[in-house]
Amino acid sequence: MIVALVALVLTLGSRTVMAFLSLSAQTLSPANLGQFLLSIGVGVLILLGFIFGHRLAWQWGRLVAILGGLLLMLAAVGMVAMANSGGDKGLPPAQLFPVAGLLFAQFVPLFVIFFALGSDSAREWFRLICPKCRTTTS
Repeated sequence: MIVALVALVLTLGSRTVMAFLSLSAQTLSPANLGQFLLSIGVGVLILLGFIFGHRLAWQWGRLVAILGGLLLMLAAVGMVAMANSGGDKGLPPAQLFPVAGLLFAQFVPLFVIFFALGSDSAREWFRLICPKCRTTTS
């Protein structure tokens, strides 16, 4: 359970760093700012649910982690492929690799969260295992 908490804090930190980098480069549109704020807000709610052991946070943590991890992984692979093909008209290849690195730093902890929440200790923390008969609920 501690592993999932640490990975979620790292993910929230990397999203916050991405938002500040976009703000400092003045490339953050109002729609993107809303997207960053929404993702950070949902992450904080899930983090609080993890701390207090809410079952809904376990369920949404696993769902958001795997879907977000797959999406960010595809984006990172796309950035690397674009850099290897010569880049696009907006960014040269030398600038695409750091962006891919930041995406990589975001999707790896999401997969860690997904697998850590599937462990028996996480299921016990969220009271998904009956203490008497040791039956796992979903």
